Amino acid sequence: MSSIFSSNVGRDVQWQRPTLGRLKCNIDASFSQSMNHVGIGICVRDNDGAFVLVKTMSLSPLCSVPVGESLGLFNDVEWLSDMHMDNVDFVVDSKTTNDTFYSNRFDVSVFGHII
Repeated sequence: MSSIFSSNVGRDVQWQRPTLGRLKCNIDASFSQSMNHVGIGICVRDNDGAFVLVKTMSLSPLCSVPVGESLGLFNDVEWLSDMHMDNVDFVVDSKTTNDTFYSNRFDVSVFGHII
């Protein structure tokens, strides 16, 4: 699956359209201690900004932010791959997830295993 990652952490950013013929997938996670779960939101749009697919999911138990964000990305890549969608650019707002994905370092943590 072809993918391009970017991170929007700490910036006031407006949505930017993908290249013609590609889709853009935004992924985000939310964390609730009181409900002991992580919520994942996934939104896929075309280059006109029109919604193509949307998915939400809930994971339990609560986990760290890097693990939750990476689980959202992992589940999204798997979901879109199962639908044979290979023209997707992924955007995550977790700088840690983005940077670790592109690093060459070996990480034996749960987070590193997911990435």
